[in-house]
Amino acid sequence: MKSLYLAFLIALTASCNFTAGDSALNPSPLEFEDQVALVPSDTLSFRLEKTSNIHSNYVVLEKIGGRPYLGVVNENSNELEFYALEAPHENFKVKFSREGPNGIGTLKGFAMLEDSTLMVGSSDRTQLFVADLEGNIIRRYKTKVNRQGKPYVQIYYSEQPLIYNASTNSIFVFTRVDTDYNRPGLWSGTSFLKIAEHSHEGLTHVFELPEHLSEYVHGAFFSHSSHVLKEDRYLILGIPFYNNLIIYDTVTEEVFERPGGSKYFGDVMPWPAADNERDEEFYVSSNSYEGLVYDELNRLLYRIALRGVDYIDLSGEKRDAEDKVPSLIILDEYMEKVGELDLPAATFYTRTSFFQEGRIYRSLNHPNQHTSEDELVFVGFKPVKK
Repeated sequence: MKSLYLAFLIALTASCNFTAGDSALNPSPLEFEDQVALVPSDTLSFRLEKTSNIHSNYVVLEKIGGRPYLGVVNENSNELEFYALEAPHENFKVKFSREGPNGIGTLKGFAMLEDSTLMVGSSDRTQLFVADLEGNIIRRYKTKVNRQGKPYVQIYYSEQPLIYNASTNSIFVFTRVDTDYNRPGLWSGTSFLKIAEHSHEGLTHVFELPEHLSEYVHGAFFSHSSHVLKEDRYLILGIPFYNNLIIYDTVTEEVFERPGGSKYFGDVMPWPAADNERDEEFYVSSNSYEGLVYDELNRLLYRIALRGVDYIDLSGEKRDAEDKVPSLIILDEYMEKVGELDLPAATFYTRTSFFQEGRIYRSLNHPNQHTSEDELVFVGFKPVKK
């Protein structure tokens, strides 16, 4: 029934026309019915390797043999580190070669395909690799595909850019137009490369973005995005300036939108005079979105909202992106907003989180705090109805 309801939403919204220009953006927050709260439940910690980075650009929870592991990309050692949630003595790591016949370049991201194989993305953005848990390359995919419009590039600093869709045996890789951040066109065309059934013949660009998004310029710091797969069918894209979440049905290939904004703000209006010297200032002082996580047990979708702050504080010091004030948006199984939790400033590292056993875990390793440099610490939050 729930999937049928989403299918109805697709039919209802897929035919919407999107108006180009600033009039399509609305900075005002939308009303919602506050029905779900989040309460702290427990903490988890992971002692990392000495060469690891607690602020790794890629931290994902995966299941191997039915058991949960936190996968952490270590670019320094070119290793993928797996930390067992249930039995720390089962921790292990996968070493990848940078050069040679088994080389991949620098490890950037991964997604589990089966218990013994994974898809790997690297600094070589013309290829993807299938590897075993010994770091041996089993298969290579040449990812250069003819595409209308501007050339694409695989992006690995976005959140969860590699997604395996088990129901269709397909891999989705986030790609984006390779263009100037300070000119229109960054959010245009298609947004994912689909590798269908692990076939070289099945490489296609999918998930066409609404046309009006190509008009907007927000600068380099607004170039990240986040993505999750819901119900092993709906690929959801969050753009940092955009209130709405954009949803791609991997079965019907239709694209539609659902509101997913903050109680404090809606869309972020474009930068009227973009330049390379002030892009950080514009981002820090502006509101933004990031951090999609899907709770498959409770069928809840979470999204981080960040309120902008003055770029220069009262003492005359510059602030950075980590000084923005976070809150956590909650959407239910029908993609209706049902809550938003205020989070304390300068406490959580909002780019690292995962779902496990009906709880969302958020990292306490905020860069501006004096936290341990070799231990990842998370607080779990459990949803409760009000």
